[in-house]
Amino acid sequence: MKRFSIFRSGSRRNVTQDLVSEDDKREMELEEERKLIDEATITSSHSIYQEILSLYQKQCENHSEKSFFNWFCGSEKIRVIKPIQDELLTLDEQIHLKECLEKLRDISTQFHPLSEETLQVLAHNRIIPERFFHIFFNPHILEHAINVKGLKPYMKVRLLFKQVSNGKFGTFDSCLLVGCWRLEWDEKSSLVCVRQFDTSRLHFAIDLERFTNEEKIVESLKIISNECCVWNGTKKYDVKSCNAQHFVLHILEKIGVNLDQSLKGLSKIYFNSLLQNGTGTTEIELTQELKQLLNSNTSNVSFHNHKALDLFLENISTKNPYYFPQNTCDQMLLKCFDECYWLSLHQSNNGAEFNFTNCSERDRPLMKDQTNECQCHFNMNPTTYGDYVASGMTINNVLCSQKLSPPFPLRRKKQEPSTPEGLSQ
Repeated sequence: MKRFSIFRSGSRRNVTQDLVSEDDKREMELEEERKLIDEATITSSHSIYQEILSLYQKQCENHSEKSFFNWFCGSEKIRVIKPIQDELLTLDEQIHLKECLEKLRDISTQFHPLSEETLQVLAHNRIIPERFFHIFFNPHILEHAINVKGLKPYMKVRLLFKQVSNGKFGTFDSCLLVGCWRLEWDEKSSLVCVRQFDTSRLHFAIDLERFTNEEKIVESLKIISNECCVWNGTKKYDVKSCNAQHFVLHILEKIGVNLDQSLKGLSKIYFNSLLQNGTGTTEIELTQELKQLLNSNTSNVSFHNHKALDLFLENISTKNPYYFPQNTCDQMLLKCFDECYWLSLHQSNNGAEFNFTNCSERDRPLMKDQTNECQCHFNMNPTTYGDYVASGMTINNVLCSQKLSPPFPLRRKKQEPSTPEGLSQ
């Protein structure tokens, strides 16, 4: 840094100024930013960090109660940030914070006691858009690291029909897969749940949109972050008026994806039914095309067991071998139904190889009479559940972006501009 004296002709005194190069200014700004980040970060020895780590461990250990902890995200234990001062919150954020805290206090009281300080941290993560963006959509602090770098940017948006985690067997609703994250509106907590998803789930998801522009990828995730904060701070789950499907439609509309154009056939009918009723079962309403193909007078078909589903699939494929390749949305919905039976069988076998001898009638697939071989349309040669879902895993990354690096969420107090000495009136 160089120091110069500047003499202004006719002035009564010398005025000394520091002329700092642009590089020096930038270095000073970075140093100040690093200092603020250090001050805002909660260290691993702090009680708040320990409580959040304990919450994560509870989520991992108690699989039977996992639905109670759906709202928590593993990346929250990787970077724990102090709450932002109240005076730096907007009026809307203050309102959202109050509502979100009430939701978290209810969860804390019922399932896992947390201090008010920890609840403040978790609430701020969910109602401040830039903080939400940094914590939940940051590829650099993923719970399970993936390679997000590629020659060409892209991010896919997909729809997934999933079993409701705290519902009875065969109860479904929907969620979104955006890049490498799963977004869902949780019935239990009335909070948006964002988690890194298992890429094997792509085996069952319907492609809706593919973004191939860096700016569009970043902008879409910023929009989603903002909308999720609004939902966390203003919405309550309602089976008829504010369910998982309302959330899906809202987010897609905000990022410019038309679900009505992407969904076809059975999936479109099923989603609309979920939208009206909140959840659905393994019952479908047939399209006119399928009614004609199957020569059926029945509008609805229920799959009360695995075998019934397999027979339905076999019947369609026999009459038209090209039906499912030409109707992938139908295929994905029925795959989700199929998977729930395989998952149940996997759980009843405690993760061992599939055993059809002692499994329930509900879970047993269609078997060949002579050889007793499995005739499941989607899983003809079953061994384990892991092999089944892995068979559909994509070899591609789910996200490629050079520019997706959410900045650390810092807010500074606005400083009043000072009047230079000697210039006051």
